[in-house]
Amino acid sequence: MSYYNYDHLGNTRVVYHSVINCVSDSVHYVLEYAADYYPFGSILREWSNCEKSRFLFTYKERDAETGWDNLGALLYDSDIGRFFGVDVLEDRFLSWSTFSYTFDNPIRFTDPEGRAPVQPKDDYYDRKGNFLFRDSKKTDFIRIVDDKALNNVYPQILSHKPGTERKQFLEDYLGQSSNIVSEANISVEAWSKITTDILSKMDDVDASMLYNGSTSVIDRITGDKFNDPENVASLANTVVTKDGLIKITSTLYGGSADVHLSTVSNVQNALGAHEFQGHGIQGLGDKTKTHHKAYEHQFKHPSYKTITHSLRSELQSNYKYYLNREKN
Repeated sequence: MSYYNYDHLGNTRVVYHSVINCVSDSVHYVLEYAADYYPFGSILREWSNCEKSRFLFTYKERDAETGWDNLGALLYDSDIGRFFGVDVLEDRFLSWSTFSYTFDNPIRFTDPEGRAPVQPKDDYYDRKGNFLFRDSKKTDFIRIVDDKALNNVYPQILSHKPGTERKQFLEDYLGQSSNIVSEANISVEAWSKITTDILSKMDDVDASMLYNGSTSVIDRITGDKFNDPENVASLANTVVTKDGLIKITSTLYGGSADVHLSTVSNVQNALGAHEFQGHGIQGLGDKTKTHHKAYEHQFKHPSYKTITHSLRSELQSNYKYYLNREKN
C-alpha cells in the first residue's frame, strides 16, 4: 500500500510505501514518487522510482497523453493555467474570463469540481456548541467564540455597511475573540454538539444512526460525561449497540479538545471515516483482525487530503502497528 503526502492545496508531493521485516521487527520506507509544482500546477521537477502517479495537482487525475487534469466539470491545462471549455457557472463570475482558473490565484484557491474556486475555511461555534458561521481563511480550524465578544459584536456591526464590509468586520472581530477548540474551555455537551454538527454535514454519515442522535464525550481531567460515553484509551472509540446504533465517544481534557480533533477535516476523517464508517458501518476492528482496514478507509477518504500533518503521522504510525499485529 502506498502513502501520499500533500501540501495545503492537496498537491501530491511525495508517494512512498513501507516494508515491514517481521524477523528483525523493523520498518523501512521506499520512496516511489516526489514532485514540486509551479503555481498553476505544471511540474517544476519530479523524481520517480516506479510508475508515475496519475493524481498530481490538487490530487486530480492527469491524462498521460495530453497532460490535462480532469477537474470534473472541465478539463484544465496547467501549462497555461486555463480551462478547456466555458465555465458552467460563468454568470456568477462576470468580471472573469470563463476560462480562468481560481481567479488567477492558485496559491490561495482550488477548484475541486471545475465549477467554482473555493478555499478551506474556519468554522465558528459559541461556547454552547451552536454553529455561528464559516469564514474565508485558508485553514479549517474549529473556533470557539467568547460569550462577551458575541454580546459586544451586535451593537458594533450596525455601524458597518451590509455586505462585504460587515462580513469582513465580523470575521476580524470574532476571529480575534476566539480560540481554537484545542485551546478553549467548553463543556462535554458543547463538544458533542459540535462534533455531531460536523458529522451531520458529511455526505457519507447518517447522523440519525448515532446513539441518541449525537456523539458521546468524556472529559478525562474533570470526569464530566455526556451521552453515556465509553472508556476511551485513545483519540476515540466506537461501540455498536444491540439496536444497531453507533456510539462514538471522544474526549476532552479539562474542557479542551485533543489537538488531533482541532479542525473540521480531522473530525471528519477520525470520527466520520474511521469511527462511523470503519468501525460502525463496516464492522472493522480488533476482534476480526481488521482494524488496519479502518485506517485504509481513512486514507482513501476525501478529508484525508486536508487533515493536519500531525494527525496524518499519527494515523500512519497506528496503521503500521495494527497491520503488523493483525497479519501475524
